[in-house]
Amino acid sequence: MRKTKGVGVKLVRKVLADGTVKTYAYNRGEPKAKRPTTLDELIVQYRVSPGFRSAKENTKKIRLRAFNRIRGLGALAVTDIRRRHIMEVRDSLYDRPALANQVLGTLSALLTFARDREIVEHNVAHGVKPLETGSRARWSDEAVQYATTPGRLPEPLRRAVVLALYSGQRQGDCLAMPWSAYDGEGITLRQQKTDVDLWIHCHSTLKAELDAWKREAQSVRILVNERGRPWPLGSNSFATTFWREARDHVALHGLTFHGLRHTAAHLLAEAGCSEFQIMAVTGHKSLATVSHYTKSARQRGLATAAILQMETAGKSPGKRLNK
Repeated sequence: MRKTKGVGVKLVRKVLADGTVKTYAYNRGEPKAKRPTTLDELIVQYRVSPGFRSAKENTKKIRLRAFNRIRGLGALAVTDIRRRHIMEVRDSLYDRPALANQVLGTLSALLTFARDREIVEHNVAHGVKPLETGSRARWSDEAVQYATTPGRLPEPLRRAVVLALYSGQRQGDCLAMPWSAYDGEGITLRQQKTDVDLWIHCHSTLKAELDAWKREAQSVRILVNERGRPWPLGSNSFATTFWREARDHVALHGLTFHGLRHTAAHLLAEAGCSEFQIMAVTGHKSLATVSHYTKSARQRGLATAAILQMETAGKSPGKRLNK
């Protein structure tokens, strides 16, 4: 039996019993790519994958920063990574829960990437609970009053609260907002997460604040830290600072900055705005999502109207009970 090389094809010639020679052709197949054996090698492959390369820039920044946080596992064989390794990395960042959860998400993405390529059978990070960063529920009126009152929070954080509360925007969009976005009447922006273009009319309170801030502004961005510099985008600097500050104020215990977005939607609903009006401010694409944020405000108004309607109609359960 003799083998002859071909391009993409393997030819095998075999002498049969009657002396004739028969040629068999087999697909040679593509050479197998080397499977990554360590987490570092997996990261290299992940970074050139379509999934990573097509991700939003902010997501890439989060992933790249997280890679630096898992260097201690870099030499570990991917097949040897256990759930305890994931939890050890998460717990080592207990004092920075937002960062811990981003690292956890990155590890899970890497192991999903490995599972889909049959390098591992299971994603051992799946189901590992993120650290508690506080409730995303809306802020109470008391918490809003406390945080927006000058002198209660460091001024850079108070301003961030005011901007998020009256614009209904996410943390990243608030931090990235330049002064050029404010025209004296409203704010123009493109949301980072959804690519939705918005123009938001400024509430009179927000307009007064922005006009006062602008007179002393020395940065291209509206929100700056205590050193007068823009908050680093794509980092956890602001989130960590806010979390630590909120932890030290009883009125803000358990609250998150993202909860201000829910609060804005709730206040708009309480004012009688329709779902479409609220979506025009917040940029949400789903009616179901907006309804979820505003259902408590709607319930209170509807319940009040129902009872008043019953009273107006002269209906009283007591009259029936007294019969």
